[in-house]
Amino acid sequence: MIANASKVFSTEYIVFLIISAVLVALLLFLSKKFFMKKLDLEIRILAIIWLLLGIGNRISEVYVHIYTLKEAFYSWKMLIPFSMCSIISIVFPIALLINKGNGKSLHFLVYIALFGSISTLVYPKWISLRPSFWNVEVLFGLIHHVMMLFMCLFLIITKKFKPETKNYYVFFLGYSIMILYGLFLYTSIFNYTDKINITNINKPFFDKLPHLTSWWGLMLCLGAGLLIFLFIYEKVKYKTTTKDFLKKILNLKVK
Repeated sequence: MIANASKVFSTEYIVFLIISAVLVALLLFLSKKFFMKKLDLEIRILAIIWLLLGIGNRISEVYVHIYTLKEAFYSWKMLIPFSMCSIISIVFPIALLINKGNGKSLHFLVYIALFGSISTLVYPKWISLRPSFWNVEVLFGLIHHVMMLFMCLFLIITKKFKPETKNYYVFFLGYSIMILYGLFLYTSIFNYTDKINITNINKPFFDKLPHLTSWWGLMLCLGAGLLIFLFIYEKVKYKTTTKDFLKKILNLKVK
């Protein structure tokens, strides 16, 4: 279904984006300036808030689809996170609570969360399919995506997360686990339905780019983009030679 651009980019949504951008910038500034000494505690508090938003997003989505939109195929079993962003907003904050912003899993979660949050906020086509911007599902959906973007930037700015070429493989490992989880949901829980997007297995991320934004297309494109980013990052920050960069990718010892 093609989204109505005028409804997607409504006055309410533009105002929401401006307010969100200001709040995110302000919170990042305050965090960097005043809370670095209690960074682990702050990460835990923010992770709990994010997790609650992720859970609220699932509840509001299911409630709206059952009781407002009255879609017969929806049931409460769809509280189970099945889209890429809904999975991230549950798994990522739990990972932060467990490892305080450290751990190899972040070398998948940060990159996929940046893609998911930015792409959704740039063009949230699903807004046009809802009765109103002031729908509880729309508000929870947008807020949890803003929180997703904020947490990625927060971890980067406070240097709790740093790109590491040697952990490049973690992106593909994490993506593969997410796809296997989605495949399990698609075949065993949701009985091969095509009415919802289950980790892009049964539907592309963007309908107009079916192959490029299928699960395998996204994995390859994002993996290639990440490789280019890491190459530039290594060149600029560490003056790494191409030979040493390839060694790092392959986890070989660099002299």
